[in-house]
Amino acid sequence: MRTVVRARIDQATKDEAAAILDTIGLTVSDAFRLMMRRIVAERRLPFDPLVPNATTIAAIEAARRGELETAGSIDEMFEHLDRDDGAE
Repeated sequence: MRTVVRARIDQATKDEAAAILDTIGLTVSDAFRLMMRRIVAERRLPFDPLVPNATTIAAIEAARRGELETAGSIDEMFEHLDRDDGAE
């Protein structure tokens, strides 16, 4: 049995997405079906819904380069965080 799913989205976003999808041979409906199938298969969103800010991106890149700061305990971690904030 097939069903119809409706979604409200602004026209500009729909038009831009449709144009991008058209370049790869998909319709908006095709893309939506693919996304829904991935959600079912993976039991989660098939993408990260959050867009990291510049600080988070820099931290991720530093971590990938192995530039991680570590702490031996929770207390040590908070002491380090307090020093970074200028508090003593």
